[in-house]
Amino acid sequence: MILWLPSFFLVGMAVFNGYPRLITTNDGIGSLRYAISAGKAKPLLALVRGFILLYPIPGWILHWLMVLSYPFLTAWAIGTALDTTETA
Repeated sequence: MILWLPSFFLVGMAVFNGYPRLITTNDGIGSLRYAISAGKAKPLLALVRGFILLYPIPGWILHWLMVLSYPFLTAWAIGTALDTTETA
């Protein structure tokens, strides 16, 4: 049971802080350093985020919301990125 706390913290900081930084900078070590510093700055927030992702009930609900909202987000992103000056 004691391993749940570090896993909540690590998942919360890596998924919500490190992964977006990795996508934007394409620097794995830099994004990991940023995730660790952001996680140490707000440890309770990292724990809560990790709990939401790893605990079965809120994690299940969150993942279903992401799966069901993905087509709408994709359509919105394509619609906003569409070049209106280009003709078919």
